[in-house]
Amino acid sequence: LPAMLLLSGCGWSGPAEFPLNLEGRDPKTVSLAQEEALKEAMTRLFGTPDEPRVPEDSGLDRELVKAAAGPVASDADGAQRGLFRQHCVSCHGMAGDGAGPSASLLNPYPRDFRFGVFKFTSTLPGIKPTRDDLEQTLLRGIPGTSMPSFARLRPEEIAALREYVRYLSIRGETERFLVQLVVDEDEYLPLNMQYVEEEGLRPVVEAWKAPEQDRSLIVTPPPRPVFDTPAE
Repeated sequence: LPAMLLLSGCGWSGPAEFPLNLEGRDPKTVSLAQEEALKEAMTRLFGTPDEPRVPEDSGLDRELVKAAAGPVASDADGAQRGLFRQHCVSCHGMAGDGAGPSASLLNPYPRDFRFGVFKFTSTLPGIKPTRDDLEQTLLRGIPGTSMPSFARLRPEEIAALREYVRYLSIRGETERFLVQLVVDEDEYLPLNMQYVEEEGLRPVVEAWKAPEQDRSLIVTPPPRPVFDTPAE
């Protein structure tokens, strides 16, 4: 419970941070300069959990991302803020890594959004899900898992959570590129941010935009067959 309260923003003693994704690597092999460069670059591109940044031409809706980010609160009009921490962080974690404080109790484990790979999509194999795909998962839940239906939420809240999942996925995929560049390939510091944006961020963004721009990447189910019962 304390961990859940901590991640949800209750009793938080400092600004929330995205944990650095060093999966599969020994943290001892990452120098302080490399770690600081990675954190600085990611903050420059995507901000923090409390103050997210939406990269230019990312295709993300800035206002929806902001509505889902930050601590749980409501504004003067009653609109909810901090929706991701309110509904999702205990399972999916602050960075969407699927390692929230409740994750170890769940079978199967929550999805790790940082890979940008989703199971229930209407798109061709290897193609990112559409916004509607993510909304349908939020509305219906996933039977046989701990993913519930959020159909009781307002449409604008569903849209904000959907957009934040896209944000975390784009962020996570870009971070994986950066870690490989800095840690595995020992790229000279300071980082060339123009190169990072062109070679790391842009391909990820284009992959997420693809099914929204090219409808041929979406599978159209065949029409339901008509069964005529002969008259007796």
